[in-house]
Amino acid sequence: MVVLAPNADLENGAIVAQDNYFPPTGTQVGDVGVLRYDKNGNFLGYTRLDMDMFGYVNHTIHNISFTYASLSQHYCITVNTFGGDGHKTIIDGQEVTGLYYLATFDKDTGNVSWWHEHNGIYNNWPRLRDVMVDDAGNIYVVGSYFGGDAIDDYCEFAGHAFETGMGGPFCMKLDNNGKMIWVSYPGEANRAGESIAVGEDGVFLGQGYGTFGGGGQ
Repeated sequence: MVVLAPNADLENGAIVAQDNYFPPTGTQVGDVGVLRYDKNGNFLGYTRLDMDMFGYVNHTIHNISFTYASLSQHYCITVNTFGGDGHKTIIDGQEVTGLYYLATFDKDTGNVSWWHEHNGIYNNWPRLRDVMVDDAGNIYVVGSYFGGDAIDDYCEFAGHAFETGMGGPFCMKLDNNGKMIWVSYPGEANRAGESIAVGEDGVFLGQGYGTFGGGGQ
């Protein structure tokens, strides 16, 4: 996945980024897209995604995660926007306003299939750290949430409302249509996991301090 400046070119001019006006910042932005290569490093093509993004370079490395769902042939992307201050984004003509989002795009057309964004109170804690897909096409994200301290504070993602007054790491499993299957919390963890691995033996959290459940799913 690449975030290109306006009119930037790659692969000897085979790819030239668009020059798009971006209303949230009043500036020009280029492409968000995916480069495809074979196993020998030969260039196969480029898919421009149906999204525009403005982001600081120093934020990009740690706050965008990307993977490919081979069964459904979709790209899965998580982005931490920090309430729009770091990665302002427009998807399918709509501005994303949440602190983070998970979106899937068709491999060939780049059209968005669906996306979920954080909905709730704003602070520096809620974010997504990694995304993975299993052989059945299910999607897993790992991150952190903060339900706030006041009775009317809330935090919601993918149809799941996190408990008010609570905060911590979480892992969520969704099907390939974006419907949540389960959400789980590690016991006695003091920070969000930085990475996630999915295999036949279960779901594993990198740099975590607990074990995730999942109701036998």
